[in-house]
Amino acid sequence: MENIKRIFADNLIAVRKANHLTQSALAQKLNYSDKTVSKWERAEALPDVETLVQLSELFGVSLDWFLDPESQNAVSYDESEEARRIEEEKKVLFNRSLISCMAVVSVLLLATLIFIYGIISTKAQVMWRAYIWAIPTSSVILMLFFYKWRAPHLYFLITQSILVWSMLLSIYLQLKIYAFWYLFLAGIPVQALLFLNHLLKTH
Repeated sequence: MENIKRIFADNLIAVRKANHLTQSALAQKLNYSDKTVSKWERAEALPDVETLVQLSELFGVSLDWFLDPESQNAVSYDESEEARRIEEEKKVLFNRSLISCMAVVSVLLLATLIFIYGIISTKAQVMWRAYIWAIPTSSVILMLFFYKWRAPHLYFLITQSILVWSMLLSIYLQLKIYAFWYLFLAGIPVQALLFLNHLLKTH
């Protein structure tokens, strides 16, 4: 069994590099975490049959190819090309991070303008809540970006968690019924469901 894991790992590494994919990029295509792909390539685990079929279709090889000790010798790849691809992915990640930050800052700017309007119209005691509502708004925007960019599911878990708790906080403060603290109890099962969904998606 260990030998099969090692053969599969070596073949996967070879075909992944030949197609100029990083572990993270391959994980995104399969909707897995990069940690899972790393485990495969360290020969610590094997993917299930459904994932093996996905891999064979993705790389255009047969299922038997992944278990043939000679397969990796038939694959060639350019190390410099792979390094260039990794550098490009880092640049894309940096640009996406900047776009995400700009979106959040834009929401905060809007909240600030609303608050300034509140000061001018002597409603500052009400308008400060714009900053609280800016948190769930930013979370929704980030989730849309993550969905478009096919980001790792962990990013969704974090932003969804922030969305849930910030929405509860916003509603709590907006209603001004401070005895209504048990509203936050609703967040506990929702958070549990989000976490279980994350485990389902990544394993």
